[in-house]
Order: sequence, then C-alpha cells, then structure tokens
Amino acid sequence: MLLLGLAGIGTYAQDPQPLLHPQPAWSGVLTSSSSSSSSSRLRLASTQRSSPGNNPLLAPNWQLKLGQLPLWDNINPENIQPAVATLIEEETASLYFLEQDLLAGTGAVSFDRIFKPLTQIQLRTDFVSGQFSHLSDVISTDALRAAVEAVTPALVSFRLRLGQSKPIYNALNTLKSSTDVWQQLSPEQQRLVSKTLTEMAGNGVGLEADKKAAFNEIKNKLEQLQNQFSNNVLDAKGAFKLLIEDQADLAGLAATTLALAAQNALADGHTTATAAAGPWLLKLDGNTYSAVMSSAHNRELRHRMYIAEKTAASAGQYDNSGLVRDILKLRQQLAGLLGYNSWGEYRATSKMASIDQAVDLMQQMVSASQPAAAREHEQLAAFARQHSGDPQLRLQWWDVEYYSERQKEALFNLNQQELQQYLPLDSVLKGLFDLAQKAYGISIVKAVHDGDNTPHVWHKDVTLYQVHNQGTQQPIAYFWTDLYARPGSKSGGAWENGIVSGAKLWLTPSPAALRARQLPGGSSNPGFYTPELAAAQAEWLDAAPQLLPAAIVVCNQSPPVAGGPSLMNLREVETLFHEFGHASQDMLTTVKLGLAAGIRNIELDAVEIPSMMQEKWVYDPAIFASIARHWQTQQPLPQPMFDQIAGLQTYRSGTMFALQLSKALTDLKLHSSYDVQAAQSSPGDVYLDTLAQIAPMAPWPGDKFLNQFRHLFYYGYDAGYYSYYWADIISADIHAAFAEAGLDDATAMAEVGRRYRDTFLSLGGSVHPQEVFRRFMGREPSISAWLRYNGLQQ
Repeated sequence: MLLLGLAGIGTYAQDPQPLLHPQPAWSGVLTSSSSSSSSSRLRLASTQRSSPGNNPLLAPNWQLKLGQLPLWDNINPENIQPAVATLIEEETASLYFLEQDLLAGTGAVSFDRIFKPLTQIQLRTDFVSGQFSHLSDVISTDALRAAVEAVTPALVSFRLRLGQSKPIYNALNTLKSSTDVWQQLSPEQQRLVSKTLTEMAGNGVGLEADKKAAFNEIKNKLEQLQNQFSNNVLDAKGAFKLLIEDQADLAGLAATTLALAAQNALADGHTTATAAAGPWLLKLDGNTYSAVMSSAHNRELRHRMYIAEKTAASAGQYDNSGLVRDILKLRQQLAGLLGYNSWGEYRATSKMASIDQAVDLMQQMVSASQPAAAREHEQLAAFARQHSGDPQLRLQWWDVEYYSERQKEALFNLNQQELQQYLPLDSVLKGLFDLAQKAYGISIVKAVHDGDNTPHVWHKDVTLYQVHNQGTQQPIAYFWTDLYARPGSKSGGAWENGIVSGAKLWLTPSPAALRARQLPGGSSNPGFYTPELAAAQAEWLDAAPQLLPAAIVVCNQSPPVAGGPSLMNLREVETLFHEFGHASQDMLTTVKLGLAAGIRNIELDAVEIPSMMQEKWVYDPAIFASIARHWQTQQPLPQPMFDQIAGLQTYRSGTMFALQLSKALTDLKLHSSYDVQAAQSSPGDVYLDTLAQIAPMAPWPGDKFLNQFRHLFYYGYDAGYYSYYWADIISADIHAAFAEAGLDDATAMAEVGRRYRDTFLSLGGSVHPQEVFRRFMGREPSISAWLRYNGLQQ
C-alpha cells in the first residue's frame, strides 16, 4: 500500500489512491494459497492448543452491548500460533464433515446444504486470521511479524484445501446443471454459486495432480515473496532518518511539522531536542514528506527527500527489484497453468471489465486529461520562474509540489497551513457523521465504558464507535478509527477492513469439530460421519447468531503536537471520507448471504465506487462549511477563504489524472503484454516509459516507484489498479444525483440517500454492480458527470 499525503492536491507527485484494505492473501472468498511443508504443519500442530476460554483470538467479546468484537488489547504474539493450530484443526474437521455429507448421497444437494457450512468455515477463519493480520499492519513488532510469518504456510495450506475441494465443486456444478433446482434459487443465490465456481476453477480445483502440485508450490512462493516485498517497503522507509540541526534549513515548514520532527529526535535519543531549538529528525512518513515537498524553501532539502522517497526499497538488503521480476514471473506461470494467456486475463474473471475494456477506458481518460496536463505544466513552469526570480529556472520533480502550493496561494489566496487551522479532526469527524445522518439515516456515537462492556482497542489513539439507525438505540454496526501516523510500527497509507462480517455465524467450533477431537484419529476415524451428527451440525448452523458488522478505518494523518489537535490538510480530509465510504458499505449491508455481505463477492473494479463517491462530498460548499471550524476560536472559515475551496477541486486535475493513469496502464501492461522472461527492458523501465508517454514532463531517471507499489505486489490490486478510475467515473455520476437533489433540501437529500443506501450500501456482492447502478440511477453510467466534476470538458 502506498503512502498517502505525499503531495498537495493536483501536483506531479499526486498521492496514490486511498485503499480498501484487502483481507490477507489467505482470506478471500475461497482464495487459494500455497501449501506449507510437512515440517511446518507438524510444528504448528504440536503447539499447545488454545480454547476460547484462554486465547483472546478465539474468544471475542460476547457482551451484548458491544457485540462480538475482538479483544484487541489482550492479544499478544504468543497467542497466534496456538490459536491458528486450534482453528485449522477445528475447521479442517468441519470441512471434511461437509465433504462427507455431500458425498453421502442422502437427501438432495441444496444451496443451504453447501453454503451454510461453507460460510461458517470461511468467515470464522477470516475472523481469527484477520485480527492478527490487522495488528501486524498497525502495531508491528519483530515478535508479531515472526508469529504471523510462522502461521502463514499453515493458513494458506488450509485455504488451498478449501478452494480445491472437489466434493464442494462437484456439488455446486450439480446445483447449476439441475434445471429444476437452479430455477428455484434466487438471483442472488445463483450469482453466488456461479462466482464461487469461477473462483474455485481459478484456484486450480480442476487441474491434474502434477499441475495442481506445481500450482500450489507457486502459490506458496508467491505468498512468501509478496510478504517480503511489503516488509521491505516498511523497513526501507522506516530506516530513513535525516537529522537537521540548523533551523534555517527548515524555513517554510509549519510549527506543527517542526514539533513533530523534534518529537522524532527526542524518541531517537536526542534528549535536548525542542521544536524551537532542534535538532529535528525527518522521516519518510507521508506527513513529513508532504510538508517538506510542499513548504520547505530549501531546494536541496526537497531534493534529498525526493530521492529518498523515490528510491526506497531499491538498494541493499531491502531492494525489491528482483522480487518484482520474480512475482511477475510466477504470476505468468500460474496463469499458464490455468489456461490463460496472461495474468491480467485471469484476473479479469473477477472484474466487470476485460483487459481490453480497461485499457480502452484508461486511454479515453488519458485523452481527456493529457491536454489539460500539458497546459497546467506550462502555467506552473512560468509561475515558478516568476516566483523564484530566476528566468532560467528549470522545473524539477522536487520543485513541483513546492511551486504548486505557491501557485495555489496566488490563484486562490489560500494558504494550506492557514486552512489547516480550520480543519481539526474533531470538527471534520462531526461534519462527516452529520452527513451520514442526513444522507443515510444513521447516527454515530462513541462506544464508552459501561460496566463489563469495555471498548477494546489496540492503541491509545484508537476509538470505537457505534452506529444506529436514526431515532433508535440498538446498534446496527461498529467501527474503529486509527487515524494518526506511527512511523516504524504502522504501515503507511489508508485502508478499511471489515473485520466482522454481518452474517449468521458462530465464532466457536462446530459439533463436528468437537466430535473429531474426541475420536481416535479425529475426522479420519471411520465413525466420524454419522446421520445423527449431520442432523446436529445442521441444527447448529441454523441456530447461528446474526453478528453485527464491524469495520476498521485506518489513516496516517499528522498526530496532535504541542497540546493542540490533529490539524488536517485537504488530502487527509478526502482520505478519511474515502475510507468511511468503504466502511459504510461493510456496516450497512442487509445481505443475508454471508459470503456476499458488505464488500464480499463484489467485482474488484466496483469496490471503490462508494469510497470514491464519499470523498466527493468534501468540496460541496454545505459539507465543507460543516467541517471547517477554527480549532481555537470555533469560528467558521472566513467567506473569502470559503469561496476559493471549490477551485481546488479541479486545480491541476489533468496532471493528477495523467500521473495516476500512467500507473494504471503500467499495471495493465505488466500483467498482459509484458513477458518478464523474454523482455529486454525491466519492469521499472515499463513504468518510466509509460510515464514519459503520458506525463507533461520527463520522468526522473532514478525513479524506482515500482519497487514500493504495494497495491500491485502485495495488496491485491494487480491487473486492477485501473479500478480507482473505473469507479471514479461511476461515482461522479452518483454524486451528481445528490448534487441535483440539493443538500439544502432535506427531503430530497434523504430520498436520494435512502435510495443510495438501499442499493450501493445495502446489496453488497449479491447483485452485479451494473444492475446496482441501474437500480439507483435508472440508466447506464455516463462519463459526462466525471468530465464536469474534474473540469475536463473540451
């Protein structure tokens, strides 16, 4: 995942998009991963078992007032291996029992007979593994990382076992091929059956034994390499330190940035460091980098920070260059085993668009944005020469953000540092929650200590919220916010994670798992499967409680310093809104099929629609007025400043899209037409060549951005980074419907909001995204709203 907040709005170093944080690689819908060695399985199996009574990973908070939520502050690295050993033993028994039930031939194969136990197995596994996967991203330690790495082979081996189950696959095919049975299924059930069959085929269920063994070996290797890629990025950026002792070198930086740099120096052992006198320690976290690049008058300092950022993970022990090639090579091999011409062609089976359609759309967007980008570059270069007083100044990449910020100040009479005084976190959150109430009919309150109902959090900066339907007291969902950067222990970027699915689910072992534990030989005992146990298992599944969904919103904005609040820039506000859009889809789902609730089962190029729509609210005058209050005086934003905000929405939008589209097209090239084994050019060269064709200025030759592109090489957006822009077009169309209704018309706003909640936020993956759009808008999507929103009309 890429750092957010690296650049000002519309500059050449425009931030990567905020991210819907995917589940770990082992936790997709029947996502396969590779098998571990037998020695790894033996070591794991021999670890002391844990029961729900003594392992917090297996014992959620069962208090009714706070739902069934993780006991975050009780989880230690030592809990992980025994919890996973117990989990896999129990869910393997449940899976084997399901297979025996399907093979028994007693009674007709039905949707519920397959999907009730399948949902239970998968979602319980996701819940347990999702807890420590999340912690490794937000409070990473050597012990936690080692524990996660130790259990990953066993988890991916179990996922392969699940994703390659022939009895389940055959039963699903029986459902689909039986006309009478198929016609009795709802459209939502038919969609889940069809998509699960496609995913299982993509997991290698139909491969012959030798090819399946090769498939599993490659999946295992890919898992290792992708984890290593991500760790290298985190470690490389965490290792960077630049100590500044002369305050003149930091001229232009805000007092809050200096205070944060002094705090960094204190933590690094410089015991006399103060914000006023230094020394100051700069790191490669997004907030510091963005502040230096946009505000530091010292050109050499900007140059040093730019080079450090663009060459991270490209040399020494953290060099990802070889990993990029190896990952691409293994993906090509996997696609070939499955009968596809490329990895991109294979990945398109889980998306709305084919590779050709995606490339065509990206090219259309390039054509729309490139002329504007060229014009914007010429304007900025001329402005920089005038502002600097140097008629010979040649704009470099480390100058772009700095002069963009100065140009914005000149064009809009708006200073970013001054604007931040009106965007304290509490005010922004209040405005966001008020919007959710008006548009979606929900109220949001903090979950507070109430007797035994203690909100469990993983860090002191984390807050747990309850979501209610407006006018009611019963919670319908929960979410945590973890919004401040913690360089060195927390991954950069921003994401949302639906940690608890809104589904009927037991978080305890099944009767079959308990029976297997009692029998010699466990589930392999000939007496394991009995009709009586089958009846008990079915009754247990029918009685599963309905869990309330719970989501996690993670950002990396500047923390409070010197006793003040966290003051946000516009990009951080957009990011918070974006991730809340994802959380809304997870929290407000009404889908009864657990494997299609929230964001599950949604085509990858559609999952960003609610998030991209939500962030567009930021520039609406009424919404911005509701979030902007001076943190000391509580006064609203002065009218002259307020009048200029709308202009920032389209400032250098052509440049921003040109740069982001170069990344999307690089992704599509690397995963479709590029042959890593035969190519003369490196993957990094493909990126630089694509950037040179689209960007309004020549790339810096040393740019190693691809070596830290975690969207492509860790987080699951490979052959799918275009999804942000596919979704952006659709989200602009949706936002236009709200704008036409008018935020000042409460009745119209509520009507459109209710329709939006009942479609995009409610239906999850149970209905195809194109049909969801038609139900909301009554027509097909159009690009015209996107062009208008971004000021790119011809």
